Order: sequence, then structure tokens, then C-alpha cells
Amino acid sequence: MTGSKDTASGYLSKLHTFEELVELLDPVGRQQRLVLCHGCFDLVHPGHIRHLEWARSQGDVLLVSISADHQVRKGAGRPYLPHELRAENLAALEMVDFVTVTHADGAGELIEALKPDVYAKGLEAKAHTEGLFGEHRRLISQLGGEMAFGPPAPIFSSSHIVDRELTHSDRVSMLPELCRAFRERHALDDERLRALLGGIATRRVVVVGDISCALHTHGEVLGQVPDHPGASFREQEQEFEVGCSAAVARYLSGLGAQVTLVSWTGDDELGERARGALVGLRAEFVRVVDRPTPMKQRWVSQQDVLFERTNIDCAPLPTAARAKVVQRLESIIAEEQVDVLVACDFGFGLFGDELHAAITAAAQAGLPVAADVQCVTCSPDIRRHRGATLLTPNEGELARAFAELDFEAAAEELAEESGATRVVVTRGAQGMWLLDLGAADVALRTTSLPAFNPAPLDTSGCGDAVLAMMAGLLASDASLAESAWLASAAAAMVSERMGNDVPSRDDIEVWLDSVWSN
Repeated sequence: MTGSKDTASGYLSKLHTFEELVELLDPVGRQQRLVLCHGCFDLVHPGHIRHLEWARSQGDVLLVSISADHQVRKGAGRPYLPHELRAENLAALEMVDFVTVTHADGAGELIEALKPDVYAKGLEAKAHTEGLFGEHRRLISQLGGEMAFGPPAPIFSSSHIVDRELTHSDRVSMLPELCRAFRERHALDDERLRALLGGIATRRVVVVGDISCALHTHGEVLGQVPDHPGASFREQEQEFEVGCSAAVARYLSGLGAQVTLVSWTGDDELGERARGALVGLRAEFVRVVDRPTPMKQRWVSQQDVLFERTNIDCAPLPTAARAKVVQRLESIIAEEQVDVLVACDFGFGLFGDELHAAITAAAQAGLPVAADVQCVTCSPDIRRHRGATLLTPNEGELARAFAELDFEAAAEELAEESGATRVVVTRGAQGMWLLDLGAADVALRTTSLPAFNPAPLDTSGCGDAVLAMMAGLLASDASLAESAWLASAAAAMVSERMGNDVPSRDDIEVWLDSVWSN
């Protein structure tokens, strides 16, 4: 018996799905002794090689199963290699006959279906009799198989190798291969990506959420103030921009979408300036008396932020003001042709029960809804968004909402609670983790996409760019992987410069062609 379906196809023919293995290694009538190894195998090292050679000697056929990315529990940034590449690495080894990726928690499903004669583990596992591995040990025994624990060997660790040996340049050099694997796995096509990107221009999108004003004062540090710890700063120029939900609306407008922004400002000078700054964008603002327009001010020298001042109130807005926002939102949805609704909760007091109910009602009526929460200052709760099609939290937001869970488990729980079919966890320099409950192939239900720019200059607008791109594609037939690819490109472009410069559709096409095109 051999893992190759066709010797001409090479070692990749050793890769099999669970269903294929049930047919190929059916325990009924199987004559050869089957050995099973299971693990992460994140960077194949000498310890793995010696263990697999030993395991192969315990029987006639060696099957190696690896945990899918979402099942790996080795901390932030792990696995370093996606399961597609980890599986290929193992298939290339001569002593391995079959390789599969398990999307279940551990090897229990394989053990029950295939009834391996031997379950081979390292010697360090011999003392473990509880938990999931303990259950698998008992299952093997009940099915007539046996446990085998490898002989003493020098200890190697993928985790230590990743943490100690891989430099930033190593990670950058591996980026093209990781992206190639993602493109192949999800069958991404450049022409289709361009068509999807162009289709955003036909969308009518309503964005509802908080805004803030950003003042960036650029200048030169002259030196320390005499007899004081502060620095002397010479102002050279000042930039003003409207951010938060306004940034999402601007990104969508830059992609060609017809956008309406529904938000609020204080009845103050900053609010007036914000209302006048959104040129070319339809904006419906509610003026709130006795509440300052949220503001963030930075002093910048040579692209380094020296100091930041904020004026943000996290308390709920007056009931009358929130009711006016809900009324305007419901009126626009009822009277106009809207393709997508985007809800941006930055925690500045706009989102209450009434607005959440209006958004949920729109989703239940069939309107695609993309939602996100942001702002460390006010810490809005992502769990309050019910009925959204797409949620795009970052790791920190998930950790606040689900303190007891890692981010993958938290995303699964969030999807179940909210009813969202798509959850995208943005992870900064680690890229994105995608959960697609509507995926036709269970193997594509979860996946990771590395960040296209591993050395960002300014990440402050990346989350807004990701949400805008994904929202613009939500009313199309774009897969989550296609949306994530284009969103990653938009975020990479934004991260290359300070502030929230808006990349156009043409900018993104040129960037994709120059960096990741076939």
C-alpha cells in the first residue's frame, strides 16, 4: 500500500482528505499495519525527522495528520506556516505514506474512523493521561490498537526555532511563498479580482457611526527646554482630517462607491470644520449641544509621534440625539436603494439599543451588514452587533469580549452569538485570520493571510481600510478570501504613509500588479 495515487504526480499525491483516507485505509480487510502520527509540525526539524523514522518502523504504512491552522494553540503568530505548506513539507519526506489536515480538535475523528494499529507519540507524552490526549489513548485501546512512545532523543522545538532564529528579514523573505499558497488554495484570479474591485463603483453604501477630528501638527524638535524635561518644538504645518466612520466612508468613496455617512458632531468649531471637510461625500450629521466633537491631536517630527492629546467622551449621547440618527438612518434605508450598511462603533456614545435594533432589523430584511468596533479609549463591545453578515474585530477587541478564549475560539463564539457568517480577525503585522461559515468546502472554512506590508509606517487607518474594502464587496459574489486579498492590499497601501490618505481603485490595481500579480 502506498500514498501515491499516481507516481507521476509526485509527493503531493500523498495529500488526502478525510473522506479519501476512509476509502483508502478502510480498516475492514486492511492487511498492513497502520501507524498514525498527529501534531502541528510547524517547522520540520531534526526531532520530527527522527520521530517519523521511528514511527514508520512500528508498522507498514505511516499516516501523518496535522492540525488545521485554527486548531493550533501555540500562542500568537502560530502556526508560522499555514497548514497547506506544513502538509506539503511532510509529504516530501520519504518515510511518510499519507498526509492529511484535520479540522477537528485532535486526532480523535481519524482514530475512530481508521482504527490505526499504532498511535505513535513522543516519549514526553507518555505521562499525559488526562484531557483530550487521554481520551485518545483510551479510544485507541478500546478499538484494539496500541500506543507507542518514541525512544529518548535530543529535544528540538519549532516554537524555540521560530522565536530565536527567524529574523525580520527571514519573515519578509517567506512572504511571497505564503501568499502564493493562499492564492493557490483559494484559486484567486487577477482578472476576477480587478472585476470585483471595479464593481464597487456600482454600490450604494450607507455608513453609520461615530466620527472624530484629527489634528496633525508637523514640525522640528529644537532641543530640550532649559530647566525643564520638555522639548522645544517649532511648528511647520498642520493637517486636519475627519476620521473613524468618516474614514471608512472616504475609503469607500475612493473605491468609487456612492456613500452616505450618517453621524453626529458637537455644536462647536471642530464640528463645523468636520462638516465642511467631507467634500464630495454625502453626510447627514446630527448636531449635539453640550457635547464636544471627538478630537485627537498629534505633534509629529520626522514621522515620529512626539505627543498625543485626546478629547473624547465615552458617555452615551442624549436620547434625543441618538433617536434623530436612527430616524435618518431608517429613512435612507426605506426610501433609497441601499446595497450595504456599515456600522462603525467607536464608543463615543452613538450606539445604544435603538441603533442596534435598527441595524438588526435592516439585516433581517436582507440588507448585508458589515460591522466593527474600535477605540481603546472607550472599549465598545463587539458582542452587541447582532445580525451582521460580516464582523471585523482585531485581536484586542476579541480579547476584551472573550477574555477566557484564544482569538480563534473567540471568533467562533462571536459568529455563533451574532449570527455573522463571516468573521475577519485583523492581527496587525500578523495579517488576518478568516472564518467563513458559508464556505462550500469545510477545508476553506478558516484560513490565514499574512500582512502584505510587514514593516508598516502607520497602522492607524488599516482597520478602516479593511472594513471599507470588505463592505464594498459584501453585496457581490466575492469570496471571503478574495475580499481579504483586496482588503490586505488596501491596508498595506495605507500603512506605507502617515495619516489616512485614501487610495483609489486605480492605486490599488497598480499596487497589486507591481507586488503580488502572477
